[in-house]
Amino acid sequence: MAQILVIDDLPLHAGLLLGLLKEQGHHAHTIDSEKGLANVTDYDLILLDIHLACDNGFERSARLLDEGAKRVALYTYILRATDADWAAALGVSAVIAMPTTKKNLEQQVRQLLQPVYATEA
Repeated sequence: MAQILVIDDLPLHAGLLLGLLKEQGHHAHTIDSEKGLANVTDYDLILLDIHLACDNGFERSARLLDEGAKRVALYTYILRATDADWAAALGVSAVIAMPTTKKNLEQQVRQLLQPVYATEA
């Protein structure tokens, strides 16, 4: 299964996502938003909170993509009408509105990982 990294400054949010992703069979990891990443290319997908206390999720996603991240998806509990447009302009794969159902999260992650699943077949 896929290697997924969750970046959030709220341990509860990160832990919930981590648990759901592991339930789906993924190798999921989390880091605090203030920590740096050793190698972003190790992950098939990075899920990043838009609203970080120490950083702007849009700016962080642009840096991650510049560093070679394969795909980044943002998530937020406060979805604004312009979030998807900003994300698309930066090359972000998706914006996931939270809270969401387990089924919806699974479908969105599966869609984001289609290129990974295609190479495993």
